Amino acid sequence: MKKKAIAGLVLVVVLSLGLFLFFRGILIPVEAERIYFGDDSGFRSCPSSIKITSQYYENHSRYFVNFTISTNSSSSLEFSLEGVIEEHVCIPEGIVLYTYYPGDWAGINAALVDYSLNIVWKRHFQAFPVKYHNGELLLTSSCIYFVNASTGDLSREICPGVARAQVHDVKILGDETYFTVVHYSVFTMNSQVHIYRVKDGKREKALIVKMDEHLLGARAILDVSEEYVAVAYYLRGISGAEKNGLCVFKRNIFRKISCRELKADDRPLEVKLRGDVVYLQTTKGLEVHRILTLRHP
Repeated sequence: MKKKAIAGLVLVVVLSLGLFLFFRGILIPVEAERIYFGDDSGFRSCPSSIKITSQYYENHSRYFVNFTISTNSSSSLEFSLEGVIEEHVCIPEGIVLYTYYPGDWAGINAALVDYSLNIVWKRHFQAFPVKYHNGELLLTSSCIYFVNASTGDLSREICPGVARAQVHDVKILGDETYFTVVHYSVFTMNSQVHIYRVKDGKREKALIVKMDEHLLGARAILDVSEEYVAVAYYLRGISGAEKNGLCVFKRNIFRKISCRELKADDRPLEVKLRGDVVYLQTTKGLEVHRILTLRHP
């Protein structure tokens, strides 16, 4: 009888584990070599033959940045954009230069200059450039804006449909767009992190984590592979409390299968998926986990 009882208990444990792995999964720490996380922004290195200098000035209580762009052939271009802080990125179509005021949610003033030093377009956007993908410049704020890089015109936009939202990261794989959003809900009186998937015009979302207070800082980064989606998050509330963690989804069914909390001072910096292994770079080092789950159709 004792052997039967033990055998029955083992069977129950095995079946329970099998069911858990079928519908969910676990993250198992493993040893692995360091990897290069890389840069998937789509921006390219600017040509070494082009030199960009800038000078800040004030005119009738308005502030501007004057750009001077020159080449080795001695040709040059000079123009100004309103703002205080200046940045630029290079894309196949040319150099995107933009200015903004610190802490200002009014967005940016931007211009595209081609590599022959011609101004192609000037625009004002309510968002900041984060990626270049298939001829489009992606800008984010409370929404994702897809801008035709050649014309500067808005092609389309994707919004999460919630107030007080901030898009933190975007990944595009095939015809699917994934993005993370941090927002404060006045209805539930808490801060929340969601992941969204947009495919064939259909928008889906899933809750990652929430915190019952306003936030002083937040980060929600993601990576997408053929089989999985990984989201790493950092939240710091006004009380000083922190939440850090990692969640993994099965991509085909867009279902959360496993999460792991990190220590309060172990903040995620980068995340990368390689097959069934997820690499997480934090402020304390590299963590590597293997995703253990049964295949789901």
